[in-house]
Amino acid sequence: MEKRQTGRPRKKEGSIESWQFARAAIVMCAYDEARENGQKHSVAVRHAVDSLRQCSPEMPISETEVKRILSTFRPRSSGTILRFERSTFSEEDIKINRWIREQFAALKKGKGRDIHSSFCRKAKLPPT
Repeated sequence: MEKRQTGRPRKKEGSIESWQFARAAIVMCAYDEARENGQKHSVAVRHAVDSLRQCSPEMPISETEVKRILSTFRPRSSGTILRFERSTFSEEDIKINRWIREQFAALKKGKGRDIHSSFCRKAKLPPT
């Protein structure tokens, strides 16, 4: 019998959970919008916190966390940064997105069918 390690389970190094990545995307997008509108850094950080709390009140966020996110994804010494921009879905994009969500929900319930070929037919893509 194997002995379990004590303490908090270790995370894979260099990985984050999907909700943390989504939070970082929202924060960086809101921060960039504020900076493009001429706001100073501290005001842009506050704007990012307020934007995230408005769209996802259940997600934990603080000004310190926004600064951590910015330093993680946009280090000063790096020539490359990760940038997100807001975009609006077209009616067709909304229909495809809704259909994909329905397929995943059906798959979770065990009613799913071959998603790839169904998606290709729905999106008018050639099957592979």
